[in-house]
Amino acid sequence: MKLYKILLGAALVGAMSSCTLDVEPQQNVDVENIESVLPQDLVGGLYNRMQEMGYYGRNFNLYGDIGTDLISAAPSTSGRFEFHYELKKNFATTGSDADKNTFDAIYEVISNANLILQAEGLDMEDSDVVNAIGQAYFVRAFAYTDLLKAYGSVPLVLSAPTTVEEAIALKPELASRSEIFTQVYADIDNAIKNISNTSKINATVDAAKALKIRVMLFENELNPSKASDNATEIINLADELSANYTLTPIDKLFDYYQGEGGAETIFELKFASNQGRGSNNYGNIYGSPDAGMYGDYIASPLLFHAHPDTVILGGVVNDARFEASEEIGKTLIYQTADKDGSTLNWIMKYYSHDNTIGLHTPKLLRYAEVLLAKAEAHLIKGETTLAAAAINELRQNRIVGYTDVTTVTLQDVYNEAAKEFAFEGHRMWDLRRTKQEVVVTDRTGVEIATEDPTVEGGVNNEGQQTWFPIPEREMLANPNIPENNWGY
Repeated sequence: MKLYKILLGAALVGAMSSCTLDVEPQQNVDVENIESVLPQDLVGGLYNRMQEMGYYGRNFNLYGDIGTDLISAAPSTSGRFEFHYELKKNFATTGSDADKNTFDAIYEVISNANLILQAEGLDMEDSDVVNAIGQAYFVRAFAYTDLLKAYGSVPLVLSAPTTVEEAIALKPELASRSEIFTQVYADIDNAIKNISNTSKINATVDAAKALKIRVMLFENELNPSKASDNATEIINLADELSANYTLTPIDKLFDYYQGEGGAETIFELKFASNQGRGSNNYGNIYGSPDAGMYGDYIASPLLFHAHPDTVILGGVVNDARFEASEEIGKTLIYQTADKDGSTLNWIMKYYSHDNTIGLHTPKLLRYAEVLLAKAEAHLIKGETTLAAAAINELRQNRIVGYTDVTTVTLQDVYNEAAKEFAFEGHRMWDLRRTKQEVVVTDRTGVEIATEDPTVEGGVNNEGQQTWFPIPEREMLANPNIPENNWGY
């Protein structure tokens, strides 16, 4: 039996955020031929939703880096994301398109997953049907994990309305972060039970395990009493995954980010050239105008010993993740001279994919993240030597001429994660999770904004900038959300 019943409401129920209805088709399917729809086509629709520009098509990853110590504004910018860069996200409560679209985009993904999960009369002997259900559980867990990372307390919506009337009536309250974590764990467990897919462009059992590792680290932020137990499970899961993945070697890093797959990749969203968005392709906001990109933001000069007294993260000498050259398409950093003679470090991690400038296939779960989580978990348990072994494994594949260390600290692990996932959308959430100050500098190294993640309303008492506010128009439409989060 096909999963056609899932589509009964799909032509009605559309871009549903937590409480706002914007009716549009959810799949490009002729409703007169619903019975011909295959499970894999419905799964494809889930991942297509994740590719929306407001989500992993561009914006969500940018929010994890712009407004942190890794990023500085380029000499000439278009003004995109300037409020994020300057840590002034208070404007988002007025419902700016970028932030509104991200909130909506994530709930659209959740709504599509819910449509699959609430379908009735499915043939559970059909392996494709069972896998599709597992995929839906994984995607819903992934989406709620991102909401937990960026927004915190949000509505927990576990069913999709199938009529316009149901959608209009849906006005959910905010769920606690603890409730959402509980649901995410349940969804991950169900994903592991049902997934049979082995392709990296859809969820696998390994992807669900890697996601669980990520979730447990973020749960420690909310509930430190669970840190030790979570650390034990993180280590066990990491050991299970280690047999299936290897790190990208030093001389292959640039090619790895321009392509698909790879022995290090656990889960990625595949973008093809016909899915490009022109100037809005993800990489264009970071890349050099010399390469036909608009380049609003560059790598912070404080990474590159441009200011020796204030170098951050221990610097990046001999680090292939920041290898620089004056040739386009050769290294992850392309260097040019600013007007004053200083160096501009353009981010070319997403230079070209499928013969399309700025296009990128986001690698959403990598073995490097598993290794770093394992190192952090060992340190939580006081196992310094084992933590060092995990860090050594990573650095041997990232730093030319690296010499192993015998001990590391949590700060070493945090710094290594910042370098490993630079410009991949992790930094803001990791700074907050680990209670580190956020310091933003301009391209000359001058500090322009700071935030202390331990202050709920933010240092300027205008909203905690390491969290996002719920868009104001969501609150206006839903009387069950009377106050915003985090002092906004």
